[in-house]
Amino acid sequence: MWYPAEVNIFDKAFVDVEAKINTIAADFNEFDAIKRLEQIGKKVQPIAPTISHHEIFWLATLPKFRGKGIGSRLLKPILDDADAQKIGCHLVSSNPGNTSFYENLGFQQYSLISIDFELTLIVMWRDSYLSNFTPITSN
Repeated sequence: MWYPAEVNIFDKAFVDVEAKINTIAADFNEFDAIKRLEQIGKKVQPIAPTISHHEIFWLATLPKFRGKGIGSRLLKPILDDADAQKIGCHLVSSNPGNTSFYENLGFQQYSLISIDFELTLIVMWRDSYLSNFTPITSN
């Protein structure tokens, strides 16, 4: 799941959906999950980029399909669109094992967010390749 630059994911609709998720989780007595989501949201939102960017919100593949290029192919149109618009891409990963995957796609780590002793989130950014492109001119 991803969000293009013009979509503000933390708008009223997001808050409404979050409230519905919390209600559903409460119906299943998943209060720990609710607390965890709130804890993560409070720490991630303040460091979100303030410039226009695409947001990689969630990428997952089943274990038996990993290492086959599926994740890269899913992200390619998003990264290509960001490059065409000359904007960067932002993501927050909860799995340190995925760091090299994202680095191979041009992302760089710029922050670590410690949620608790069990979870540290890796915040990553990828500049647009076109925004950094300097054409060679002949004299």
